[in-house]
Amino acid sequence: MRRSSLLLKKLYSDRWPRALSQFSLWYNEGVIDIIVKQIIHSGTCFIKRWYVERTLWFWSRISDTIHLMDRHFAVFINIKLFFTPLYGDYSFMGKLLGPLFRVWRVSAGLALYSFLCIAAAAFWTGYCLFIPYLIIKIIT
Repeated sequence: MRRSSLLLKKLYSDRWPRALSQFSLWYNEGVIDIIVKQIIHSGTCFIKRWYVERTLWFWSRISDTIHLMDRHFAVFINIKLFFTPLYGDYSFMGKLLGPLFRVWRVSAGLALYSFLCIAAAAFWTGYCLFIPYLIIKIIT
């Protein structure tokens, strides 16, 4: 016979209350241990997914967004080619207007990137503090 059936036979033969005997059977079989381990495992998986995986995903999307916006504003290229005249126009006007245009384009792009990063950081902070806020609200 299996150990559980022997234990069940012994518990019922001693005329214990049914609930107590079932609890003892669960405890001896390790069901409670399995349930507790599953709850802990689910909690750690949730924390890992909520904080680690989603944080990495979120910031990679922000990085992708900045790279997509850089195709329009071309901040990095304009910084690299700052003193090069626009469209290869080496006349006085080309040498004068090139850096002015690039300054405007770099400053507009950097302002937009800064706003995006500040907004993303604020959203990410709220996202990370959402679960502790809920726990505190439930407790109080």
